[in-house]
Amino acid sequence: MTGSLTAEQKIGQLIFARNPGDTPEQKAFVGQMLRNKSLGGVQVSVTPGSKRIIDGLKSRADYPVLIGNDMEKGYPGSDLGGFPMISLAATDNPEYAYSFAKATAINARVNGYNTIWGPVVDLKRSNAPASIDRKLGDSAEGVSKLAEQICRAFYEAGIVCAAKHYPGGEDVPMDTHMAEGVSFLSEKELLEADIQPYIRIDKSGYLSGIMTQHRRFVNIDGKYPASLSPKLHGIIRKQGFDGLIFSDSLAMMGIVQKFGELECLVLAINAGTDIVLPSYRLGLKQSYEYLVKAYREGRISQARINEAYARVRTAQLFTAKAPEFPLTVTDALLAHDRAVAKDCITEISRGAVPPPAKDERRLFVVLTPQNYGKAATVAAEINNSEWYYPKILEDKIAEEFPACEIVELSEFPTAEENDRLFYKAAGFSDVILVTYCKTSCYLGTDCLTRRVESVISALVASDKVSALVHFGNPCAAEALPYIPRIIFGYSAQKSLTYAIDVLAGNFSPKGKLPFRLKLHKEKYILDP
Repeated sequence: MTGSLTAEQKIGQLIFARNPGDTPEQKAFVGQMLRNKSLGGVQVSVTPGSKRIIDGLKSRADYPVLIGNDMEKGYPGSDLGGFPMISLAATDNPEYAYSFAKATAINARVNGYNTIWGPVVDLKRSNAPASIDRKLGDSAEGVSKLAEQICRAFYEAGIVCAAKHYPGGEDVPMDTHMAEGVSFLSEKELLEADIQPYIRIDKSGYLSGIMTQHRRFVNIDGKYPASLSPKLHGIIRKQGFDGLIFSDSLAMMGIVQKFGELECLVLAINAGTDIVLPSYRLGLKQSYEYLVKAYREGRISQARINEAYARVRTAQLFTAKAPEFPLTVTDALLAHDRAVAKDCITEISRGAVPPPAKDERRLFVVLTPQNYGKAATVAAEINNSEWYYPKILEDKIAEEFPACEIVELSEFPTAEENDRLFYKAAGFSDVILVTYCKTSCYLGTDCLTRRVESVISALVASDKVSALVHFGNPCAAEALPYIPRIIFGYSAQKSLTYAIDVLAGNFSPKGKLPFRLKLHKEKYILDP
């Protein structure tokens, strides 16, 4: 099979095209490459019109071209899903993880997709920005248990999945979309923890692919990040993994700043990557011609091209198999979807903290967004769609606590806002805080602003704060003073009202924090 194409055709098969329809020229070149059997895969954004686009792409190819995207929170636009990995992890229920992935796979296959970049199997080692929401936990065993079921559902659907971001190792927090990340973990430490999910899922037979990341492991390879390092690729191959290796996006500053967008393509393939995701800033023609030029100059060997193409071809043929289950959403999948939204809610109470009486007068402070973090065109899968709606929360609060008053606090409160808030709080003996923070790449943080932290610290110092209901990254609570009762609702719209139900004592929460938090155990005031 590997001998049936020319070297130039095989080189095209090692590329996963980005933005295939951005310009008429790009669209025409993608079509030309597909007709010439010279393109491995195409990334298609999930939109209402994506099926039409995919059908058009497939009509130009007489081979099973890979069509993929990120679907970490489920299939975008579907009534099912919409949950970050951390919500699934908080349920600690492998059956829910399987159902979530099965629903995602059904929607993906019906709409023409056969490749999904996920699940995220990175172990939580630090509060890395644009990362925590996407984690399944901090233990190899816990992450493997859930991720295996996600990969199983994708496998049964005939979908190539890519567990990511190999090899893990976020001991030093850094958003590699912005700059190079580093890790000081050794190969032994990685094999004992971070790489274990890949090994365990591979042994189950469900791991069809992995995706590398752009972190440099200085104690393994002092020059190249994992995505460009033969040494890091070699570790997983030595463990017996023979599936497809994807690069992560080669547009990220973690590698572009040092190696450039074009040379990264050559370095990634020579390191052992089988199929690359070029920078979205480049056209497919430019990326392809650069790789062909590198091959003709002897900078990429024929053997490496053949090896990589063989794995791409195996993955493509896998997607042609019939799914092992009907592509129909069942009542059981719907029931599990509803259960995740409720069962993920997690409460941390220090001592016996009764629910607040519903008829007592109290003040709720609800954090409202200023949309400073919108990034509609950059890494849209990470900077996900809206899910935090203060109005939904305020209506639910008013329903459960009719005697309450609600004050909104913006993410960057002014002196005047704070003056009004503290004066209002002076008239109440009980204050309950409702806060949130979003996961967004290229912003360097997904925690509360320092201004909000200072306001919360001042309110806590007045001995009036009895509870915090927080949505988004739970690590935000580590920067706050001691609060006796904390409820985590994570990052799904479906969970907003359930978190208030827990506050009101309407049901007992089942969720568990997927990782350890360093919460303060006694009252104190943050330094200004």
